[in-house]
Amino acid sequence: MNHSIMGVLPNEDFASFEQVLPLSTQDLMEIMGWEKLEDCVFDYQLTEEQILKIEEASALKLPTHLDLFLTSHD
Repeated sequence: MNHSIMGVLPNEDFASFEQVLPLSTQDLMEIMGWEKLEDCVFDYQLTEEQILKIEEASALKLPTHLDLFLTSHD
């Protein structure tokens, strides 16, 4: 399973940013607070705390002017 961050301008419907994450599902389970592996198949709007933890774990700098969502795909 692969995971990406999608960025959407506030009040818009389409992503203007996408970044594949170099993190494992296990890494994301800890960051996101998922209890079951199945929790990773949904899309999640990220909180500031989650964004900071993802940036720290992946050494990425994510945009601050967008609403960020975590999504999964094969």
